[in-house]
Amino acid sequence: MGEMKLRRMSIAALRDSDTFVRINSENHIFYGGDQAWFADTVGQYGGCGTVAAADITAYLAFHYPELETLYRKKRDEVTGLAAKASGQGDLRYREASGQGSLRYREVTRQEFLHHMEALYRYVMPWKVPFVSKMRSPWRYVDRTGREWRFGWTFGVWPMGRLVRGVERFAGAQGVYLKGRVIRSLRSLDRLTGFLAESLERDCPVAMLIGRKPRYGGELVTRPDGSCWRQRSFGLHWVVVTELERRGGRVMVRVSTWGGWAWLDLEAWQRCGGLTTGLVTFWWGEAAAAGQAECREKASGHFFALNCKKDNDRITECGYNSRCGCSGRRAAACDKYIRRRRLT
Repeated sequence: MGEMKLRRMSIAALRDSDTFVRINSENHIFYGGDQAWFADTVGQYGGCGTVAAADITAYLAFHYPELETLYRKKRDEVTGLAAKASGQGDLRYREASGQGSLRYREVTRQEFLHHMEALYRYVMPWKVPFVSKMRSPWRYVDRTGREWRFGWTFGVWPMGRLVRGVERFAGAQGVYLKGRVIRSLRSLDRLTGFLAESLERDCPVAMLIGRKPRYGGELVTRPDGSCWRQRSFGLHWVVVTELERRGGRVMVRVSTWGGWAWLDLEAWQRCGGLTTGLVTFWWGEAAAAGQAECREKASGHFFALNCKKDNDRITECGYNSRCGCSGRRAAACDKYIRRRRLT
């Protein structure tokens, strides 16, 4: 038993990583949402980023009273929230120990689908032009007999599309969220630290998997006991809820397709690219402090006379990839900052 503990060591996890966002549907229990619940083809085949955004905002709403408006239920249920806040005699709410906030024991599938549809307006997958989102997927069978399907969508990418969508959705609910992104090109230690810091803050992390991940036949399990082997995780958004070390490998527990799976973080990093990475969110005073620090860096780097030459410091600030200031005048950066309302 002692040897087994040495092989498997938890690094960081959400406070409710075992239940996460518990969704009940008749005889089935889910660990987060499932994109198959969308009614249209585009959502079913490309809505994994939308579901990831719905899972993260719902979890934050369930655990932080100041963020409870991030969960969009039906109007009549929202108006009854204050009356149920005491938690007396209501099985769907309970007080968090030491926090005083309200957390859901479980939500119904129909309620959470309403929340997913609300996020869909802000985190919308790319769609093939001139094709209805309700059109049946295109099917192709190769020589080996394997069937391939294309749902007329390219998913939610790049990562900034998800970040901006969640920020705009939160703003519409009167909440200030600020996303932070790290690329998979970073070192494994830095990626592990990024995940640990976010999970210790009790904030789930969205992870975008690239086109050729080294995964095959990974076991996906749901809380009701159902499970299956998933043959592909390519071009897919998942939500990280737990981080642990098994022997020499760093593993992450992710929410996907209404269940959870354990994935090798290093395998994801090696097959990553410019479009893959991790996304976390800040709120409240921490988000404001981070924005102020970034604004200070921007004013110091972008308005320098040698702005176009000082690419290293500009990259530290995180704006080089957005404005492409390399080789441009400082005035171009000035215009960009004004457009982004950073001054």
